[in-house]
Formats: sequence, structure tokens, C-alpha cells
Amino acid sequence: MRAFVHIADPQLRVLLRRQRTFRSDGPTPATIFNVFDNSARLLLRDDPLDHARVRPETEQVVQLIVIGFGLMGEALLTRAALTGHYANLKRLQAVVIDRNAARKERLFRNRHAHFADVVDARFIQLDAEEPATQAQIAALCADSAKTISTIVISFDSPPRGLSVALSLLDSLRSYVPIRLRLNEDSGLAALLPRGQITGFGSLRDACKRKSWLDPE
Repeated sequence: MRAFVHIADPQLRVLLRRQRTFRSDGPTPATIFNVFDNSARLLLRDDPLDHARVRPETEQVVQLIVIGFGLMGEALLTRAALTGHYANLKRLQAVVIDRNAARKERLFRNRHAHFADVVDARFIQLDAEEPATQAQIAALCADSAKTISTIVISFDSPPRGLSVALSLLDSLRSYVPIRLRLNEDSGLAALLPRGQITGFGSLRDACKRKSWLDPE
């Protein structure tokens, strides 16, 4: 028998993986899966962070800006750390914007002790809905000669996320893709401007059998 268990809470996943039930040598091996991680993996597979192709001679650094660091935001940053290895050997740069960034950073780094070995990350405690914060985000993305940037908005509330996405669209001085977390039933996908803002986070796709049975 093979068991699959959905565990969303990242701290609980860490603790459960220490139990024999969730090890391959356990009496009834159980595999933990997480729909947020599945969504993050699908996003980075379909819309990779190095959307401007990185070659060995490329000078730009790949930069990920995560707005909102809940379960989806943490899954995205973790998955990006696992996959963010580029031909120019420059480390992924990440910026996390969240109202409670200081506490969430402490918890995140405690869970992922080796995260700093592969990603240069800054956690900034700001409100993404504030115009000054949006101006700061735009400034981080302004120099396309230095960074290949992607903005991911991972709020639990799609309307709030869309509001921030549209505001950022007016602030950005160069093309930077914005990935917006949406629910299937929100109906907001029809309001997205074509091209620069795209939706992700379909629970229907994340819960497909292939997504949790064959994560590769």
C-alpha cells in the first residue's frame, strides 16, 4: 500500500518527515505532498525565471520578487532555490515583500538551514499596497542590464493581488513579467491585460494525479 498525505503547513511537514511513517523504510511508507509546492513547480516549469535566456557570458542576475509570503510564497521561494541554477553560475537573487517579513524570515530560515548557500535573499517588511513600496519594487527591476526580473504576487486574496499587479504595471519602467495567484472561481482572469500579467495557482492542476504521483 502507498499513502499520499497533503500537508500544507511547512513546519508540520518538517516534523513529520522525521517520523518513521514518512520514511521509505517505514511500515507503511507515506508520501507527503503539498498543492502549494505543486503550483510553484508548475509555474516555474511553464514560466521559468530566466525568461531572457541565460548563457555562460550573460552578465545579468536572475531576480525573483515575491509579494506576500504565506504558504504559496514560501513554496515558490523554496522551489526557486531548488531549480534556480543558471549557465552563468550567478546565484539567484530574491526579494520578499511582506507586512510581517521579519518574523516569517526567521521561521523560514530555521526550516531551511542551507537556503543561504544557494540564494541571496532579502526580506523587506513593507505593505505592497503602499505607493512608496510599489515605487521601490519598480526600482529593483529598473535596470534590465543588471537583472532578469520576475514579480510573483501570491496573496490569498485575488482581488487584492490584481490591484497590486495593475498598480505595478503603471510603475514599471521596463518589461517585467508579473505572475498573479488566482483561484479558478474568481473570474478575475478575464480582467488581466494581455501579456505582462499572467495567472497561476490552479488548485485543479495542482491536485491532478500526475502532479502528486509523478512530481518530476
